[in-house]
Amino acid sequence: MRLYVKTAHSLKRLGEVTIDEGLLGDASAALALVTYLISLSPGLGRARGLALEGEGVALRVGSRTLRAVAQGPASKLYELRKLLALTPEAKLIPSSEIFSLEGGTFMTDPLGTLSELSREVRAAVRGEARKALLRAVRDAAKSLKAAVRGASLSESWEGARENEGGELPEPLEEYSLGPFRVAVVEREGCEELEYRVSYASDHFMVRLGSVFVSRVLRETADVTVEGRLALNSLLRYRRRRAATVMSRSLQEVPRELVRHVCAVASYRSLGLLKLAPFLLDDDICEFYVDAPGTLVYLDHYRFGRCVSNVRVSAWDVDSFITHVKLESGLPLDPENPSLKADLKVGRFRLRVSVDVPPLAVDGAALDVRKFREEPMTLPELIRLGALTADVAALILLYATHRANIAIVGEPGSGKTTLLNAIDLCLPNHLRRIYVEDVVESARLHALGKHQLRLRVEPLEVADRARLKKHEVLKLLHRKPDYVILGELQSRDHFEAALSAMVSGLRCLQTCHAPTLEQFVRRLTCDYGFRPELVFGTYDLVVVMRRYVSVREFRRVVQVAEMLPAGSELVLYSYPGRPDVSRLESSEFLKHVCEEEGLTMGDLIRECEVYGRALEFMAERSIVRAADVVSLFEKVVRRRVRGEGAGGVPRWAAQRMA
Repeated sequence: MRLYVKTAHSLKRLGEVTIDEGLLGDASAALALVTYLISLSPGLGRARGLALEGEGVALRVGSRTLRAVAQGPASKLYELRKLLALTPEAKLIPSSEIFSLEGGTFMTDPLGTLSELSREVRAAVRGEARKALLRAVRDAAKSLKAAVRGASLSESWEGARENEGGELPEPLEEYSLGPFRVAVVEREGCEELEYRVSYASDHFMVRLGSVFVSRVLRETADVTVEGRLALNSLLRYRRRRAATVMSRSLQEVPRELVRHVCAVASYRSLGLLKLAPFLLDDDICEFYVDAPGTLVYLDHYRFGRCVSNVRVSAWDVDSFITHVKLESGLPLDPENPSLKADLKVGRFRLRVSVDVPPLAVDGAALDVRKFREEPMTLPELIRLGALTADVAALILLYATHRANIAIVGEPGSGKTTLLNAIDLCLPNHLRRIYVEDVVESARLHALGKHQLRLRVEPLEVADRARLKKHEVLKLLHRKPDYVILGELQSRDHFEAALSAMVSGLRCLQTCHAPTLEQFVRRLTCDYGFRPELVFGTYDLVVVMRRYVSVREFRRVVQVAEMLPAGSELVLYSYPGRPDVSRLESSEFLKHVCEEEGLTMGDLIRECEVYGRALEFMAERSIVRAADVVSLFEKVVRRRVRGEGAGGVPRWAAQRMA
């Protein structure tokens, strides 16, 4: 049967309930069912109505009865379930049979089932816990007996319609995200696609059971333990506790749904339920909340800009902001109304930007950019069309020989994603040092990389103690082979970067500029650096562009070498192909030949090996970071050095070489 709750203007579906429909004609059985449902979610007692609909059978309960049940037997049954959840011996009590709805046990004889529970408690539990449970059983039985004598289920209500959003067209794609299901659909008359979120199972326990578990988790939280945990660890801890609560107090939940209920309960208990699908989805690169009460919208890797069916409240937004503040330790108040921080949730690292009043006029706003724990790789970017294998090989050639590279582009054009993908393919022996205000780099120690990651305070913090400028200058005494500076945002950042590069450090960095010309103009006109300093320090500039539309995408549109004479050597411009012959005019590569004893032919051949290897990986969907790193170290670099393939199948080595 379908279960609905009536709100002010609509009916909200809560899921499917499997019961004997014939029992609904018995007032005491129907009252026992309502008591059972409200004991899981006490908030139902404040609803305007509750409805169960089946084949030719319907039960409608009005607000007056709901309030009476919520204040009476449902509250007592909730306290009983809560005590069971806190009693370790409750695992030994077969409450799945006692509270079963499908078998009709609790509905047909609620007082008898409570008597059976009392006997089981006497047999399994000892001490003060036994006394408390027996007292709770007696209170629940007494309250239920009084309710059966005086309750009426004959109230009627009209004027509400089911809020199902109309009939949906065939989804463009549908997939599961743990306890959630996502359907990307095209709606008639709407330019943007809809990212429609629902629960993976329609069983009522996913919603109501998770409400009960999350409430127990919040009411019994141990602040001395949970207060020390980072958000990622706290989520895992809450999920384990949810499983414990269910094993003691919600044994009637079908086994295949236990993991779903635990996951939903853990997110709900921390105030993250509405945002959880967006945090879990690998295909979302960024999502936004413009103000409380608005729909979440997002940028999808394959479908571009989508609008979801999830409307967040002020409480949802404030809960998320609270976690960000606790995790980062950064201020967010009227004096500091903006906050930028990094957060770890599940498989993802998040870069969270928060704006609050008085800066944000309509209320708190969120911009959450996601970076996977395993970064995107060059073969993956090639498959997505962000660049071709030849362009990737050209950039990688310069990066492998430690050129000073700036990746420039508009906000959201994929600069950091490309930087991390290049970083993955660099030789393992290089000692990398990162200086970031928000940690957007990936941890690569497990892949054999040498990296030291330093975090400085972001520009949004008024009184900063750890400045990027100071930390960059300190690098001169840390002997890095390559410095990854992340995003350069201010004149101080560029001044420190230029000073470091002039001093001999090799740097890889990103900054905001829509074109190569605007990048040069920003440094020379806005910040006042001499043109000869800019052209004589930077070796390569990679320009990325974000094509803004409903189906937005990102692409490398230009690669150019900066020549000391004050001009650019354009090596690639979209939509053409890289001009390898122009490498003969490269001042940087000539310097590499002199330093490393190579010829220009050696470097061109190296670039071609990189291109064939990346094309091979992209064609065969070899996109996992560990696989890409392994193939580069075992095959590609050995081929560049003229060595064997190091344990890789001969066909793969020959194809990539």
